[in-house]
Amino acid sequence: MSHVFSSSRDEQAKLLDDSLQAVKVQAFQMKRCVDNERLLDGLKHCSTMLNELRTSSLTPKNYYELYLATFDALQYLIGALRAAHVTGRHHLADLYELVQYAGNIVPRLYLMITIGSAYMSLAGPPSADGAHGSDSDEAIPVREVMMDMLEMTRGVQHPTRGLFLRYYLSQMTKDYLPLDGIDGPEGNLDDSTHFILTNFVEMNKLWVRLQHQGLSRDKERREAERRDLRTLVGSNLLRLASLTGVPRVTYESDILPRLLSQVVSCRDTLAQEYLMEALVQAFSDEWHLATVGQLMEAISGLGPKVSIKTIVIPLVDRISAYAARRREELEKAHAAEPEEQSDDSNDAASDAGLSVKSDAAPESIDAPSEKDQTRDTLPCGKPESVQSEAEDSNAGDILNEVTENENVDEVTAGVANASLDDAVSDNNNESDKDGSDIAPEKDAGSDVASEKDADSDIASENEAIDDVASENGANSDAASEVEIKSEAPRSELDGLASLFGSFWEHVSNLIEARPDLPLHDAVAICASMLRLSLA
Repeated sequence: MSHVFSSSRDEQAKLLDDSLQAVKVQAFQMKRCVDNERLLDGLKHCSTMLNELRTSSLTPKNYYELYLATFDALQYLIGALRAAHVTGRHHLADLYELVQYAGNIVPRLYLMITIGSAYMSLAGPPSADGAHGSDSDEAIPVREVMMDMLEMTRGVQHPTRGLFLRYYLSQMTKDYLPLDGIDGPEGNLDDSTHFILTNFVEMNKLWVRLQHQGLSRDKERREAERRDLRTLVGSNLLRLASLTGVPRVTYESDILPRLLSQVVSCRDTLAQEYLMEALVQAFSDEWHLATVGQLMEAISGLGPKVSIKTIVIPLVDRISAYAARRREELEKAHAAEPEEQSDDSNDAASDAGLSVKSDAAPESIDAPSEKDQTRDTLPCGKPESVQSEAEDSNAGDILNEVTENENVDEVTAGVANASLDDAVSDNNNESDKDGSDIAPEKDAGSDVASEKDADSDIASENEAIDDVASENGANSDAASEVEIKSEAPRSELDGLASLFGSFWEHVSNLIEARPDLPLHDAVAICASMLRLSLA
């Protein structure tokens, strides 16, 4: 590959134009065969077109332009493959085996990935063109196809060709990776994470190997070419971050350790610096907070030429912005809690007062009517309506005392004692005037009637008190629920308050573990920690 970097721009432009012209001609022939329902002939023209990707004469930047041209042509083939499978003209499993007889490995693998991704799409979510899958109830072996393509791509170990081949694999399968947690032939979320992680590791190895190609005098040019290709490797981190349903425990115990192990073990300055920056930007702030210890430990193990501050400062700034934003949200929620609690207590008190009045009002109306049927005057000489009003006023005072003190047991005993004392005094008055105005038979009847009235008053007052007690109990339960809910924001606020201390411990350990860290880098990191303390 040494002649690649020594060739002039004019030679590179001529090689690229020739390759693009060949791709254009073969793509036209392929589309014409596909439109005439001659899919096998179209696959032959497609294989001829993909032969242009076998070149080693183009620089990575020019190779990328050639890749884009072939990628656009292959997108037309995918729709035809789905239509052929749905209509029953060709089964994609048979075509997947058929293209493996192609003579050259690069066209063979591109065709396998194209047909395999179209086969996977029949079991996944609807695609952009609205295809939802075949009409049959066939079980698509997504896991088997994924793992087969992943293993077959190991056959291309050329740095440039291998990088773009694996990037094509990642692009074509990103929308059809299984996300379910159920184990089966369709695969699950663990298979998807393993697929992306393995592809990332192999792409990083190829990217690092690219620096050893060519002459030593072209080292700076190779570094520039590698910087142009870094987004191919970093795209795998975006795929991992976009997977839905990945629990944080899996990220802490499986995904992040494998990523950090690969970054640290590659021992390449450019790769370590870029991949750590991409990792900080790709995943969420909450996950960084939970794994800050692992991140700092990995940063301390990077190469001596890696710029530590370009990794730590963006991480601290992201945590600072998240802490400030989260603290503001929690403080607003905490400030709104007392108002909600006061509104709830006022509503409960008003509801309790209304219920007491509604329970007491029927007694003042019904009690005199029942007693009027037996006697118009009591033995003590007071009218019955006056005494009933006095009893109702006593009951109302007692109920008000219940709403103020919320002591149901003491009030119940007081009401019972007061009612019994009234009944005993009435009986004593009747016994003092025995025989003066009323006959003995009527005295006995009046005693029985007064006892029944006292019992009915006690029962009605006890029912009212029980209703108030139940309402007070409901209000106390609601208040306890509000207190439990308010404990969560308070605990999170306490955690944010102690965030600087825990983060500073990790940063200080990092500075101690890296005595070769320049002084100005350490000062810049401390300045970012100051911003975190203010947040």
